[in-house]
Amino acid sequence: MQAVIQKKEAKLRHMQQLALAALLKRIQRDRNEQLKHRQQDSQRLIQRNKNILNDLLNKQNAETKRTLENLK
Repeated sequence: MQAVIQKKEAKLRHMQQLALAALLKRIQRDRNEQLKHRQQDSQRLIQRNKNILNDLLNKQNAETKRTLENLK
């Protein structure tokens, strides 16, 4: 009887280990996916900010040229 209980306990522990390993693998995969999405979002925001800065600089340069031409 004791041997049967030990076998069942060992089998249960093994199944729990497998379930835990699968869960940890899933957590790591999801974490990596989140990091990837954050990186992509960060790159998009950086590019957007660069574009906005370039637009503002172009507008400022154009306004400066107009102002200098009007002053002449």
